[in-house]
Amino acid sequence: MTIEVISRRLLLDDRIPVEEAHFRIRLADGAHSSPIRRLNVLRGEGAAALVHHTGRDRFLFARQFRWPAFDATGGWLTEVPAGLIDAGETPEQTLARELMEEIGYCPRQAEKIATVYATPGGSNERVHLYFVEVDEGTRTGAGGGIAAEHEGIELVERRAADLFADLDAGRIDDAKTLIAVQWLKLRG
Repeated sequence: MTIEVISRRLLLDDRIPVEEAHFRIRLADGAHSSPIRRLNVLRGEGAAALVHHTGRDRFLFARQFRWPAFDATGGWLTEVPAGLIDAGETPEQTLARELMEEIGYCPRQAEKIATVYATPGGSNERVHLYFVEVDEGTRTGAGGGIAAEHEGIELVERRAADLFADLDAGRIDDAKTLIAVQWLKLRG
């Protein structure tokens, strides 16, 4: 299928930019579509990790307020630690920075789970998802997030059995966390 890009422009240049695009696509029957308008939230790439504390045999999560989830859930979500990749950073460097900021640990070697688009219908955000292990020897600080960014992150520890019960009951409402817990369950 071919794509004809008619125009692209930055519609909003704020903390998270938004692009407007007009294009045509070749349809399955060979005809071209009418011009289509779409918005793209330019989030970029992020990195996230399912963190296993080997000494306590617990999984570590960040509980924080997410405004877009406010109307549906009250806004407080328990998620795998994650963050956007800064210019010049690798996903693994982002993980090290975000885990230290959010939960106070430095990860050991990261095992790749997947790279996925978070919401491809409206954003270019891709998340590089990993599994990492930590212990008290890799504790680097208190975590809690960056005060200047008003994060106020709480560290949450969960047993695998509790995660699997939440998975089976449909109580995991963050996509990257859901994928990570499914991966863990399938891994056995």
